[in-house]
Amino acid sequence: MINMRRAFTKHTTLKAYLQTFQEGSWDENNEWTEGTMSRPMPFLVTATPTGSADEGSYGARLNADNIGERTKKFMQFTSRTDMPMNSIITVYNDKYKVVREGYYDAMGFHTVVAEGVSDKTHWEDWL
Repeated sequence: MINMRRAFTKHTTLKAYLQTFQEGSWDENNEWTEGTMSRPMPFLVTATPTGSADEGSYGARLNADNIGERTKKFMQFTSRTDMPMNSIITVYNDKYKVVREGYYDAMGFHTVVAEGVSDKTHWEDWL
């Protein structure tokens, strides 16, 4: 088994922010309180642009159709910090929602694929 922990240094990582979804719960009055996003937590990550195999894209681009629709952008993130599904990663002033997890915990790191989301969209719409 290969341990990749020593591969994450100041030369290979950058500072990003992670927000995780906090599930809702029942309060002391037996009323449901909706879940919220946590505060942005700084962490180190290696960001790699990646494409969508379904759409044949690499990053954000315009489709060559009549209306010039923009395809979604995807980014792969690798870090020693766990990045659960539906969490939001902010890097390069762009926000990404985690849509796929890799299972490399035993090797000392976590890898996810995240989809670019608009700042104009409310976080509840991302879930």
